[in-house]
Amino acid sequence: WPKIFRVDYGHQEATTKFGKDPRTFEVSTKRFLSDENGAVKGLEVVRVRWEKDANGRFNLKEVEGSEWIIEADLILLAMGFLGPES
Repeated sequence: WPKIFRVDYGHQEATTKFGKDPRTFEVSTKRFLSDENGAVKGLEVVRVRWEKDANGRFNLKEVEGSEWIIEADLILLAMGFLGPES
């Protein structure tokens, strides 16, 4: 599923309403932004690309000058799941 580009009905609806695909790929969060009370107000993000190092391993590299702010009042972290402990 993740290696095949698909457009779901929700993506189509958002594209129609907002004029662009709501998904953003190859982006890394640099920091969380908060107001004077400590409440979240957004994310500072940067575009990244995969580059091979001298050993042939892929590493993420930031694209210089591609930083931007995403305003938010709620941030959900997707951390992954490896399975239950034994």
